[in-house]
Amino acid sequence: MARRRARNTVRREPVSTDDATMSDKDTVTDQGKGDGGAQKRLDNTTKIVSIVSVSVGLMLSVAGYFGNLKLQALQKSIAELNVAKGNIDVAKGQLDISKGAMEVSEKQYVLAARLAISFSTPLAKSFALDVSQCGADQACLGQRISYPTTQMGNEFTIAVPRWRERKGLMTGDTCSREGLHARQVVLLGIRNIGYADAQNVTIRFIRKSSPHPSPLQPWFEPSANGEAIAYYDLPPTSRGWTSDTVSIDVVRGASSPEKDRVEEQLVMASVASARELYGTVLVPIEISWTDALTGKTGSMPVMQGQQPRLRKYLGNHLGGSEIGNLGDSC
Repeated sequence: MARRRARNTVRREPVSTDDATMSDKDTVTDQGKGDGGAQKRLDNTTKIVSIVSVSVGLMLSVAGYFGNLKLQALQKSIAELNVAKGNIDVAKGQLDISKGAMEVSEKQYVLAARLAISFSTPLAKSFALDVSQCGADQACLGQRISYPTTQMGNEFTIAVPRWRERKGLMTGDTCSREGLHARQVVLLGIRNIGYADAQNVTIRFIRKSSPHPSPLQPWFEPSANGEAIAYYDLPPTSRGWTSDTVSIDVVRGASSPEKDRVEEQLVMASVASARELYGTVLVPIEISWTDALTGKTGSMPVMQGQQPRLRKYLGNHLGGSEIGNLGDSC
């Protein structure tokens, strides 16, 4: 039994201290190596995260910068659009104001008293028949013939009966160089083409009497070189002419009954061939009036623009004034 126990006993060798130490070192070294790799990976990850964070931050900063620029540009565009819209609104307002002013002006123009003037040059015989039918200063056939001065009225009282009897209708000589001239009367027509009545109508003119005692004898207005001046070329500052005015109470407009809306015909002169003058001669310069609705006054020149018409119908054979030379019958 004692031997069996001895045989079964295992001999244990003592473990060297160095071996134990080496084993512990290996264990520590392996653990250290594992911990160091993880730390390195952690450091690398941290660096990457930092780089990514910086990149993302930079990108966000850049994006924010350009975003701010775009936002500022957008805000600037919106501000400019608002300014433009404001300008458009202002322009539209001004346009509306102008439109309203035009409508008011148009309405005032339609309602205002508006005088229209024109010259006519009837032959002496035709004028005499009209006066005989209607009488001077009497409304007839839509017109009223009147003499601005008493002296002129007296002179025509002598001439008109002769014209009715076919006397004094022609002047000149059939066999002379100038030939025959027909007698004509210069009439200034005044009518109201507006709505309101024209009140206090006044015509300013220059006047000159004949140097002869008889209105049946012709006279001439000489120019600087001694030639006779045509009626339509008589200057308003001619020497020896007197400035005067004649008034008409009212010239009716569309607001008055039609029967009262007559054209005023004022006798200005009796002529033959434009340069041959008879009796008192008047040359109208300006006409003025007062609007019955607004009380405003208006005026306009008379002769301006009328010379071509007078030149056409005075001293023109087509108008009946210059008959011409009839030498073949002499």
